[in-house]
Amino acid sequence: MIVPAIALAATLFSIGNDGKSWVGFHLEDTIEEIDADTKKVSGTIDADPANLAAASVNLTVDTASLDSGMKMRDDDMRDTYLETKKYPTATFKSTAVTGAASVAPGQSADLKVAGDLTLHGVTRRIVVPVHLTLESPKRAHVTSKFTIRMTDYNVTVPQKLVLSVANEVDVKFDLFANVK
Repeated sequence: MIVPAIALAATLFSIGNDGKSWVGFHLEDTIEEIDADTKKVSGTIDADPANLAAASVNLTVDTASLDSGMKMRDDDMRDTYLETKKYPTATFKSTAVTGAASVAPGQSADLKVAGDLTLHGVTRRIVVPVHLTLESPKRAHVTSKFTIRMTDYNVTVPQKLVLSVANEVDVKFDLFANVK
């Protein structure tokens, strides 16, 4: 039985602490493609499934825990480029949600979520394409893939004699949010 979206009230969903949610990135250099991710992601989605435009999202990612599977590369990424001792997290705070007006349990919606991404001490307004599935009145699944430029956040792009890294980084996330 499908419950109409109008029957649901505004709900605060909590992201993370389930071992399934993750945030990661993909970039290319002259030698290889690099993927890194972390499950240390937390935040909230405050949403009324009957009025998605009024939703708000707050997300925090522990950048110091990003893991590419190679300790030397991870140490260099954390210490030299992301400077995670000084900037240990990245955050996203939404400012607007557009797209589908509502979603019912068992349905999905494609949205655009505008907001402020803070990375490496720099905050920039971005628009993130989001695919939302309201799995039940108490559980939402949210995925996305978008591109940022490292130089937009004052992150030095590694350019060495035999190794050059692309400035564009694909950011991906797969988040599960449960009613708080």
